[in-house]
Amino acid sequence: MLDYLNPDCPLSLRKAIAQLREEDAKERDVAPSVAPEVERSMTAHDAVHVIFACDTSDRGEAIAHAWMLLGTTVTHRQLSEVMGTGDHRTFVREIGHARRMRALLSALPAVAVAAFRARRMTKRWSWTDYDRYLDTPLVEIRREFGVRVSPPPTGSA
Repeated sequence: MLDYLNPDCPLSLRKAIAQLREEDAKERDVAPSVAPEVERSMTAHDAVHVIFACDTSDRGEAIAHAWMLLGTTVTHRQLSEVMGTGDHRTFVREIGHARRMRALLSALPAVAVAAFRARRMTKRWSWTDYDRYLDTPLVEIRREFGVRVSPPPTGSA
């Protein structure tokens, strides 16, 4: 099991992001091909994955996007900047619309839970100020922001 999926994860945000990227690299090697101007947004996105305990499966991506929209300070302009990059458009094209739609449909119950939990947060996670938390344990970040995550199902990877 990935440590950052545990609600009481003691890893720092930095170490949790490194764990996520190491695991993701086994499936697809995205990070080295990302343009430098996209790196900061990519790290902000990866922080969302680990803080809100979303894996990098297609379903996990859909859930992370819901958390990003509902539980962070990301603006439409910031989203547009990321989605307008060539790297993002290429990645979306490679996945395909049918696969993205299946992932979204399978994630709908978890997205509904994320929406409910995001409304109960004490404050929204800052999309742009994540670096000041890089050395803070996830359990402390989740406590400070009122993020509630469910333990992963037994036997999940």
